[in-house]
Amino acid sequence: MKLQGQGEAECLLASLAMLAGVELDEVREYALRLAFKMDIRATSWSSVINYTNGVVKREIYNQLGEKFLPSLSSLYLFLFQNSSVVVGNGVDLSGKGLIIVKSMFSRHAVAFEDGYIFDPNFFEPVRGWEEWVRRATAFYGERLELDAIHRY
Repeated sequence: MKLQGQGEAECLLASLAMLAGVELDEVREYALRLAFKMDIRATSWSSVINYTNGVVKREIYNQLGEKFLPSLSSLYLFLFQNSSVVVGNGVDLSGKGLIIVKSMFSRHAVAFEDGYIFDPNFFEPVRGWEEWVRRATAFYGERLELDAIHRY
């Protein structure tokens, strides 16, 4: 998997791009075209997610999922189901997939493959869940907890 950096609020788009093996620009352009078809005149993904009502947002997320993460039946439900994943002795990072983490005030998406976490805000993949949590806590200034995990 190729690590790709994100723009503002583009962690999900970058993670989908990494999992699908395409460039972030392709995912971003597709997302903005979806928004445009729904009469949202936005020039950035952050504008789409900050100013879009729930019904439109759900449709955009689900169409992104159908194209770039087809193994997931509903990307929107996956992202916003507020699952409480219990982490016992670490997180199984075998195979590849998408992880959603949360803090009190935010959510973040990262991709994983074969034991490595590909965080679109980091310059290199991080081996292991505990090491990523340590680095992420220092980078983001708050501890992020596992919210949901989907194997691709």
